[in-house]
Amino acid sequence: MPGTPIEWIAKAAHPLATADPSAPLDDLRPLLGMLGQASAVGYGAGTRGAHELVTLQTRIARPLVQEGGFRAVAFDQDWTLGVRLDGFVGTGKGDPRALLKDAEPFANTEEVLGLLEWMRDFNQGRPDQPVRLVCVSPHAVGQSAYNQVIDHVRRTAPERTQELEGLYAELGPGSDIAAHLARFRSLPDRTAWVGRARAAHDLVASLTDDAWTIQTARVIVQFYELHDHDALSEDPLNMAYFERSFAENLAWWHQHTGHKVLWWTSSSHASDGPGRAMSFPPAPPSALPNAGSFLRKSLGPGYASIGLTFHQGGLATYSEPKTFQVPGAAPELFESTLGADDLGDYLLDLHAEQPPEVAEWLGHTARFRAIGPAYDPDNDAAHHMTGGSPAEWFQVSARRSVGLVVSKGMGISVAVGSQGGPASLVNQDAVYAGPWLQVIATGHGRGGDIAAAEVVETMARLDVQPPEEILDETGPSWKSPLLESVESAMVQANERLGRLKRHDRRYTNARVWVTAIRWSGPELALGYVGRCRGYLIRDGEFYQITHDYTLNQPLPGPTIPDEPIFLDGMAAPDPNLSLRRGRPGERYILSTRGFAHVIPSSTGLRIIKEETSPADVVHGLIQALQAEPTPDDASCIVIDVTPSETNVKPLAAGALARQAQGEPEPSPAAASSKSNETQHQPDAIARDIEARG
Repeated sequence: MPGTPIEWIAKAAHPLATADPSAPLDDLRPLLGMLGQASAVGYGAGTRGAHELVTLQTRIARPLVQEGGFRAVAFDQDWTLGVRLDGFVGTGKGDPRALLKDAEPFANTEEVLGLLEWMRDFNQGRPDQPVRLVCVSPHAVGQSAYNQVIDHVRRTAPERTQELEGLYAELGPGSDIAAHLARFRSLPDRTAWVGRARAAHDLVASLTDDAWTIQTARVIVQFYELHDHDALSEDPLNMAYFERSFAENLAWWHQHTGHKVLWWTSSSHASDGPGRAMSFPPAPPSALPNAGSFLRKSLGPGYASIGLTFHQGGLATYSEPKTFQVPGAAPELFESTLGADDLGDYLLDLHAEQPPEVAEWLGHTARFRAIGPAYDPDNDAAHHMTGGSPAEWFQVSARRSVGLVVSKGMGISVAVGSQGGPASLVNQDAVYAGPWLQVIATGHGRGGDIAAAEVVETMARLDVQPPEEILDETGPSWKSPLLESVESAMVQANERLGRLKRHDRRYTNARVWVTAIRWSGPELALGYVGRCRGYLIRDGEFYQITHDYTLNQPLPGPTIPDEPIFLDGMAAPDPNLSLRRGRPGERYILSTRGFAHVIPSSTGLRIIKEETSPADVVHGLIQALQAEPTPDDASCIVIDVTPSETNVKPLAAGALARQAQGEPEPSPAAASSKSNETQHQPDAIARDIEARG
């Protein structure tokens, strides 16, 4: 048997093929054996801000639910939010994206949304064995909990309802939990409210055997006990109570439902760490038992923990707006050995057969990387948790080589295409795609092609690398310099259109729809006016990311609003703006209305999901358009986010390409002839135009 830790890892590790949640599960199946008979499993990483680790959590959930019989996924979020999210995964009721706005920032993410949508899909085919969702934190218990308890007593013991309502008077938070909590914390004597919450729980428990109602009343008590504390330097957030509550509520669900439970959290909570100490500079280190240790004490070998680790990469914290590059693990961190010798990504059973040297290594107290609400890359090793050994804390380690790499190691690959419609005298679409900016526009009315080209040419001045201050800005979208630059360019384009109209009355009725994306590292600013659409393929799912009076939801097809909005050179534009984060593997498509029926169709979806390059997607969409012609001009930009640096040369198509080549505006007769020649062919400039990183 290999003797050193690195040799043992190389022999015992089970390679992980990918973190992609939609990938086949063969490489994860050994995990089922590693967990043995565990009926409650906690898992997470030492950071909440690395995309690949979070998607790996989603991927791990699939075999445990599909093949391991786990029937509940728990989150360390508010109990009442969990009730609403459970309603979505069980029945489809509610908008999960809107529901997640009430979650803490590290849970209000696309990755968590992806898990919820996967759970909903799973349940639609298994109405008799659904997977449930429960949240186990009491930190923000909503008014619905109080209403549920009172309603149950009103039905089962109506004569005691008034008594219960009296106990809960003033305790319910109404619609503003933050304001209610501030009021409670400001009371000179909070013990009276805590006592009333406890008395209400005891009353309910004496009136009913309904376990759910009693537990809901218990969570209300937890809310007040949690927040009835004065901040102490060693535990300013009362994390000791948080940890006990997480464990109590998860164990309650497990015991009362009989479900095997998978707890999605962080390794600081999930590890079996009775002496766990956290070091989150600049705060002083603090030591207290965590939820995993309480669960292990309660459930014994029925509780197991999985630690997700990484060696280096990029991540975001949940309290700072910028991203960080995390250096390779320092020698004093446990991850330094896990990442040695370029072992790749793998699962490792920490309780598999091992030689004495490995057993000693796994049995020693270790330091594990833990990056919390603040992070200093220059002091990386100071961000850690300790107080136990790997063998004590975890059953399994899942190691990823990097987190989400940002700024470096990401780029785009682009292709464009444009084709005039058979009913068009001249192609009125204008298209531009460069390394930093992609913009597409459709003109309307007489001179619409010139108007669209003028708008796109104006906006193309943004195709330069954003200044450094924009690269670090990921704040609220309405204050983002990256978004402001797109909005400003649209205002300038509209002003230029106004000058064109004042100079030449032929363009009086010209109007333009426009959609643009500008990149800054992994951040992208999306802005649009009108109906030039934007789409996204992420993890195999199709989304429309521009509004045709819809949200960012998977769409079966286009929805057309009654009142389109244009750039007209007169009224000040009010573009829709949003800030997004791109990641390798995503595909964005910008298109004009000629493709509106093609892209969401089964043929269009197959093309944009399966073709390997942007140029192949453009070619395939144009072929599909020729099979089902539309009277409208049709143009598109296809953008693949890649792990390679961007090396894109500027591309133009449609009216902008004609203008750049100095072609005059066609007369009606000439335009008609040209349309007949080209209605089944894309503009020549759109051929052979893919730029690879």
